[in-house]
Amino acid sequence: MNYPPTAGSRWIMEPLHDRKKNILAVVSSFSIVIPSGVILYSFWKNNHMLLYNSMGICCGVISICIFLLTNICADKEKNVYSILGSGYLIAGILDFLYTLSDRDISGIRIYASYAEAVSILFFLVYMKRSINFFRPAGTVYFFCLTAVTSAVVYAQFNTDIFTNRGVLYAAGKLAGYTVCILFVIALLLIKFKSPVTGRKLSFWFSLSLSTAVFSELCFILYKDPSGIIAKAGFLSKIPSLYFMYKSVFIENILNQKASALRELNNKIEEIRLLNEKLGECERTHKSISRELDMIIDNIPGLVFYKDRHNRYTKVNKYLTDIYKKTKQELEGKSLFALYSRSDAENYYEDDLQVINSGTAKLNIEERWMTKTGPRWINVNKIPFVNADGEIQGVIGLAMDITDKKKYEEKILKLLAELEIEKTAALKSSFTDGLTGIYNRRYFNEVLSRAIAAARRKKHMLSIVMIDIDYFKNYNDLFGHVAGDECLKKVAGALQAAACRATDTLARYGGEEFAVILEDTDKKGALILARKMKKSVYALHLRHPKSRCSTFVTISIGVTTVTDAIAGKEDDLINLADTALYKAKENGRNRIEFCRPESVIDIHRPGKTVMP
Repeated sequence: MNYPPTAGSRWIMEPLHDRKKNILAVVSSFSIVIPSGVILYSFWKNNHMLLYNSMGICCGVISICIFLLTNICADKEKNVYSILGSGYLIAGILDFLYTLSDRDISGIRIYASYAEAVSILFFLVYMKRSINFFRPAGTVYFFCLTAVTSAVVYAQFNTDIFTNRGVLYAAGKLAGYTVCILFVIALLLIKFKSPVTGRKLSFWFSLSLSTAVFSELCFILYKDPSGIIAKAGFLSKIPSLYFMYKSVFIENILNQKASALRELNNKIEEIRLLNEKLGECERTHKSISRELDMIIDNIPGLVFYKDRHNRYTKVNKYLTDIYKKTKQELEGKSLFALYSRSDAENYYEDDLQVINSGTAKLNIEERWMTKTGPRWINVNKIPFVNADGEIQGVIGLAMDITDKKKYEEKILKLLAELEIEKTAALKSSFTDGLTGIYNRRYFNEVLSRAIAAARRKKHMLSIVMIDIDYFKNYNDLFGHVAGDECLKKVAGALQAAACRATDTLARYGGEEFAVILEDTDKKGALILARKMKKSVYALHLRHPKSRCSTFVTISIGVTTVTDAIAGKEDDLINLADTALYKAKENGRNRIEFCRPESVIDIHRPGKTVMP
């Protein structure tokens, strides 16, 4: 609980320079009251010499007190009263000299009135310009005043300038009127120019000047030094100085303290308002920070902030779920503590590219190792910029695409399987299920394309028809299973012989085979036919019921279109089949060639020419 301060505590809490001012004010008040009492007492006793001496001492003390009050301001550079105090310091010293001297030094007394009046007028003229000892004009004025004062004192004690009493009397009268005029000018300045601010200060200042004018007039008009007018002039000098002391006290002690208190209160109010604004800003900042945290936490993705040293500074809850850690465990931790050095360096290299270039890096696929195993993450990294425009790190927005990757892998696997199945189905539709070579359907498609290509390119085309000799007898002797094996082996031997990429071997039906030989003339076709015949015989498949050999053999019919091509596929097949029939009639295990009786001109399809 805060208790109100007591008088003692207030005294302790007061600044040191304020306590000095208060002590000086009390001491100076006693120094004014006590001599004033002595003067009054002496006045009523008609001891005018004691009155004058006491008055001189009192005036000197008050003048020096005014000087002290005007030079104990805390902020000396703003103390415009220091110029006024310098004039009263000179006047006080001269009053002491005048009072304590054992000889007549009226010249010094006259000059003291001038110094006081000139200092007051200079102060009022330059008050608003803040002229003081620390400004060039104030320094020059003080040194000039000091120099003139020194010259007057030297002339008073070391020359005969001020020894002529008639001259001194005339000079005193002139000085009195001049000082009165200067005081009146000062009063007019206060009245119309208002260089002195504040009602109290203006009142006491005007009262001091009015009393000083009255005092100077008494000095001008008195005839008898012990008369009432002279005594009134001397006695009114003390109130004049006291009123000036009062005005200086009000300004340098009361007004400054009140001004300091007002300034302090204003500062306190400013601090209170600043604290309120600061508190409001802090609350707003906390509110925005909480809202931002809520937004970041509820973004359906992985959000993180990283500094320039590859450390997490802020993460959301989805990222903590990935790592199976809390925010406190992740924030402030480097990636080098979470991953292997090679992986961490790869991630850090991406961060440095964003930081150094100042441009975002989007759609980066990274492989993160977590407690639940590796996960695939799609990351977008953008530079994190502070209020001064400096890049402090990166902001990451990422999506966990592990499930998507798994689905993609499954889809690719299924597509591969479908491609295999498609290839197998396509192959099965074009191949013979027993022998593995092409079937008759595929043979017919290839033959149609080969005829078209031969017409277009003017190439030769050969067809070979093959039949296993006495295959029915082989089946009857060894059975159908052995017969199927025989067909497979014969197909393999024929396939090995027709090894060119453009040669097409197919099972034409039963024990019959057919071969399409593109861009092959009669000679090449017969060479290939003999090679096939030898390959089959080289299998040495026993065939006891064959009438042409002890081993399985084949009969071959060959036809070749040279300059022209038959109009239909069936024409070529019939020609090759005719050649095969001749081979069978002529004893089998042989090769026969059949030349087409009529063909169609390549350049003019449909026109028949004789071979």
